[in-house]
Amino acid sequence: MDRYLIYWTRFVRYYLNVVHLDDEKLFESHGFRFTASQRRRLEDLWSDDTIEDLLLELSADFWTQKLGDGPFESPLWHFVGVLGIDGETCQFRPAHHFTYVLAGLVYVGRALLGEWAIPTARRGAMADLPERLEDVRSAWLCAGTYSPMGYVLSLLLYGKKIARETGSRLMVSWSKDPELMFFNGKPIHMNHIRTMVAEMTSDAEDLLWKTLLFKEGDDVRFVVPLAGIEDDLTQTVRGQSFIHSNGLAGKEGEMLSDLVCGQRRKEFLDKHGDWKWGGVRRYLKQVKRFEEMLLLLAHFTGGQPARGTEITGLRLVNGINRDRSVFVIDGEVVLVTQYHKSQAHFDAPKVIPRFLPPRVGQLMAMYMVYVRPLVDRWEADRWSLHGKLKPPSDFIWHNEDGPWDTPQMTAAVSRLSQHYMGRRITLQDWRHIAIAISKKHARQRGAAVPDFEDDEEHDESENYEVPDDLAACHTGQTAANYGVTIDILKRLTAESLEVFGQVSHRWHKFLQVDEASLERSRAPAAPATKRTQAAAGIAESQRPTRPKVLQLKKEEGGSGGGDDCILRALRTVLRNDDARFRSPQQEMAVRAAAAKDTPLVAVLPTGGGKSLVFMVPAMLTGAGVTIVVAPYAELKRQLVTRCLDAGLECKHWPEARESWPRVVIVSAEAASSDDFLQWAADLRVRDRLDRVVIDECHLMFTAANEYRRKLRALVLLRNLGCAFVFLTGTLPPLCQREFEEAMQLQNPLYIRASSHRTNVEYLVQRVGNGRGVTEVIQRAKARLGLTTKGGAGKGIVYCATHAKCQMLARQLKCHYYHGTPDDADAHFFAQREEGFQAWLRGESPYIVATSALGTGIDVPGITHVMHFGAPYSIIDYAQEAGRAGRAGERVEAVIVVEERDWPTEDPKREAALELKTREVNALIRTSGCRRSVLGRCLDNDLRDCDRIDAVPCDNCQSERLRWKSELSSQGQIMSEAYVKKVSRGMHRLQSALETVAELQSMACVICWVFEGSGAANHKWGTCNELDDGLSFVSCMEFQRGINYRRDPQAAYLSCYFCHVSQEICTEGYQTRGESCRRKHVVIPVAYAASTDDGLWGMVQELAGRKISNREDYVAWLGRKHGKPVCGQEMTNAMAVFNLVVDWREGRKIQ
Repeated sequence: MDRYLIYWTRFVRYYLNVVHLDDEKLFESHGFRFTASQRRRLEDLWSDDTIEDLLLELSADFWTQKLGDGPFESPLWHFVGVLGIDGETCQFRPAHHFTYVLAGLVYVGRALLGEWAIPTARRGAMADLPERLEDVRSAWLCAGTYSPMGYVLSLLLYGKKIARETGSRLMVSWSKDPELMFFNGKPIHMNHIRTMVAEMTSDAEDLLWKTLLFKEGDDVRFVVPLAGIEDDLTQTVRGQSFIHSNGLAGKEGEMLSDLVCGQRRKEFLDKHGDWKWGGVRRYLKQVKRFEEMLLLLAHFTGGQPARGTEITGLRLVNGINRDRSVFVIDGEVVLVTQYHKSQAHFDAPKVIPRFLPPRVGQLMAMYMVYVRPLVDRWEADRWSLHGKLKPPSDFIWHNEDGPWDTPQMTAAVSRLSQHYMGRRITLQDWRHIAIAISKKHARQRGAAVPDFEDDEEHDESENYEVPDDLAACHTGQTAANYGVTIDILKRLTAESLEVFGQVSHRWHKFLQVDEASLERSRAPAAPATKRTQAAAGIAESQRPTRPKVLQLKKEEGGSGGGDDCILRALRTVLRNDDARFRSPQQEMAVRAAAAKDTPLVAVLPTGGGKSLVFMVPAMLTGAGVTIVVAPYAELKRQLVTRCLDAGLECKHWPEARESWPRVVIVSAEAASSDDFLQWAADLRVRDRLDRVVIDECHLMFTAANEYRRKLRALVLLRNLGCAFVFLTGTLPPLCQREFEEAMQLQNPLYIRASSHRTNVEYLVQRVGNGRGVTEVIQRAKARLGLTTKGGAGKGIVYCATHAKCQMLARQLKCHYYHGTPDDADAHFFAQREEGFQAWLRGESPYIVATSALGTGIDVPGITHVMHFGAPYSIIDYAQEAGRAGRAGERVEAVIVVEERDWPTEDPKREAALELKTREVNALIRTSGCRRSVLGRCLDNDLRDCDRIDAVPCDNCQSERLRWKSELSSQGQIMSEAYVKKVSRGMHRLQSALETVAELQSMACVICWVFEGSGAANHKWGTCNELDDGLSFVSCMEFQRGINYRRDPQAAYLSCYFCHVSQEICTEGYQTRGESCRRKHVVIPVAYAASTDDGLWGMVQELAGRKISNREDYVAWLGRKHGKPVCGQEMTNAMAVFNLVVDWREGRKIQ
């Protein structure tokens, strides 16, 4: 309730801030008016003493406003709009981040109107409670009531639908090493999880045997014989379990006997045989610590995690209306949780059995048989001292108010995960992590994939189709889970026990806590024999290896091949006597084309010099005619210009009809015409046709349907029987077969260079709905500022539709380019060609274009490419981004995607998409290297930015920044070790404070410092061992001199009332010291340190200087300490207290 009330608090504050405005000014500034009663009650809040009653009346007034003309009459509805704005990003919240806010507001509204309808103070005298509540509910609390609640409920349902359709945000990614996961960008190694479970299990066992059980010596450890237990699952007698039917009841008597006869008797019993309740309280604290570890171990090792309230609601024994939750089946301890989402649909929850691994099962059994009965007895004795009778709780994890709540469990998960892993994990984090691990490591092969979609009951629920997912059940509202009359046993079947047992056992195997793993850990390692070594060698040799792609190896530069005719032709074409090939692959392709190797497919990256593959052979002495099929008019013009500039005779078709130029450029449509085919056949008969080159051949399977059909008609050219060369910058291996079938190729020679362009910086920008245009414009204007300072530069903005092109072009005041000959918006700036030419001349730095400007056009000076929306395919994106940086300059390629267009993460929907769409989605939403995703899709080149020394993409930049602060993998290990050390230091500090706090009301704090708890069993004020300098009065006088306000940095580090760090005492400043349990501890301990010569020397060493007198010491204690104390900023007083705690541990003072 507290976390939801913050919404209503914000609401009241929001309108108290504007109530001073008159109605007209309020409507002009904020768009709404108060009703007369709302304004009167808001004004009364400032003057009336009965503020609670007024606030309730005011709240009810807002919720019970009739809205005949729509929701915007209501100030409350305007506030809902305010809640929909993310304060950090200043954008609207996405649906999955807004529905829980609306749910909280609904919860508060229902509670307020419930109290308004039937006030608690007068509820006992009301005879018509149901009728009054029903009248309020039907009038104001239902959907369709034309009230604020009705509109909020409608918006909540709409938000759930959107959240369900858009899916959950990505949180987990896996490294190439399957043992390394990244959760929210943080690495989590699987061995760290296994180690956490192993260490926690060992610590729980040590705590059980060394502290909770009163056995003496490690050699007395034993186990509960679970294999011999017969558990009657149909037994439902109130207050009983398998313990009572197997002779295990009454073990608290054995515990008490061991206590009375053992060495710890004095800790619990005085000389009269009465309980020392201080010792009992310390024991119960250790029991709570054990219960925390037991809860986490059950949650972590039992299989897929349940909801918090589902596991904290487990029962030891049969209740009045609920059966027990702990069973022993075939020697294994089984926890049975209930999946309460089905309660809303079928009036009966699903039952999920979770099997515990052997060691954890033993911990649970020992707790139930030995520890819990003694705890229940002591609790009953404690209540009897006050004349009260309280029966023992049925719940395993409980306090005085009932079962533990989720925040208590979350706090335990966070604290212990940080303690054992060096990384804080919340309860919700573990749920995501465990499910992801199960999919990767512990799921049965071939099992169905879960459908992570929201359903009607919960905005983060999941629809599962396999037992692993059912075991990870999600729940809706679980506040009433503990009073539902239902019989668990009726829903436990042999089949469900077998199925869910397999789920738990696979999870045990992953965690290495199953019986087989325990046996292996106990067994000595067997020496390897020749036979096993040979078998290992065979297995290693049979392991599949990745084939080497030699042409993708990075070399220092292209080989010149000597001063031969090919190299001379290259230099002639480039008009440069020192020219060399750009890459080995380019040289191989040129030489293969000159040798008329056929069919030849050269895959060279954009800007990689594909045109030279046909230009250089055409320049050789005695060369014939080379036909080049170019798909676009602009590409044809550029190729003709390029050939002429190189000194090659080149003409368009049909101008080339009457002559035989070295190079003929023809469009794809004309190349398949009868007229052209006849002319080309004549060349072939005359032996003048050297080769046919098809440029941008990837368009055969990426272009639009109609144009693709025209391109595939080029297969008719194969009848010419000459050498064929296919050029492209993008031909993914997955598309090779389709390409070969389209062109009827058999065993073509592929020369493939890496698709990576090292000078391109790839970025993806995710923006809110409706902010895409703004983002594009802002980025364009920012680049305009850079190009103005740094010289000429051009940019292209790609859009999927003409409408988007026109809209963006108007905003940028530039031209747009498209592939349609006739433009419907002919008056816009100028015709397409005129605008394009103006952009080429540099009159406008930007042009907006469809994919028609994405292939084969070589324009110098392009340094910026943006895509407004996802590109059509990876091939299209590589081509369009490849328009920039043709001269090798650094360029930026950005994809701007609005929230509604962000790719879904739903595996079912993803599987239904085309491959090209899935590839684009992978590029957009990856948290890894985008260059690696491009390489994988284009040519199976998985190298990332670092490995090819490329300009880093946005993700690689983020990764570098994230890891720059961490030295190395060893540095990470050291960092985790430091976090563990800090966490354990804070735990030690808190434990010491708690111990002193318990002693202070009945014992001497100063004697505790120097002698320990055993010597401090007397009042501080009556201690005969202390001189006047350390008396209670003297210590309080010393404490009053502490003033944190003298050091601004220390002003908010410690509680002013108990002097404990605000990291520990979090509520003292709110309650003005009423909640402080550790008063008169920190400063007296620091004062006592000044009276011992050894300690005082350590304090001055801590201060880094000599402390001259008492006043100097008082002033220094009130300042901020120069170094972190247990990883936190604290005062010098807390630093000295921590020093004393360490000093006591070193001297083994208890």
